[in-house]
Amino acid sequence: MTTAYVVRPDKYVYGEDFDLFFRQFKTFTKNVKCDPTACYDVLLGFLDKKSYQIVKAITFTAAEKTEIDGDIDKALPKLKTALTPTDKMPAAIELKFRKQKADESLSDFGFAIQNLGINAFGMDALSNGQVIDAFCMGVRNPEVSAKLLTNQFDTLSAAIAYAQTKESSETIK
Repeated sequence: MTTAYVVRPDKYVYGEDFDLFFRQFKTFTKNVKCDPTACYDVLLGFLDKKSYQIVKAITFTAAEKTEIDGDIDKALPKLKTALTPTDKMPAAIELKFRKQKADESLSDFGFAIQNLGINAFGMDALSNGQVIDAFCMGVRNPEVSAKLLTNQFDTLSAAIAYAQTKESSETIK
């Protein structure tokens, strides 16, 4: 007997990347074979309090409600507009200036860079030179960052693995 595991999307927090959340949500609902008429209500359960209140305040026409009941994608434009702060910087610009936070592991920083890269450049981001360079230049430890910048990496995951190895060897010294 084979057991399948379905990855649930993280709870959406207002101001985070709604497109990424929505893609994860759609994959989840497809994998659990969610009834299309229930998807909107299921989506509400994955929203933080602020996002929930914003979405509940959206007014859908009767025709829109009927469309949404058959296809959650029909709600995407209104949801995205309502849940995306207007003062948010574009992902490509944010990527250039993103630095590893003091309490952020290399793995978490790499994941954040990966998400920004996907938002800026699509799924090709994992091998995009700008994304890899952003990771290398944003690493908090200057010795590790310098070692990263002297190497060429084909993928972001290779750069992250190399950085983790160098950081652990720096800690041992």
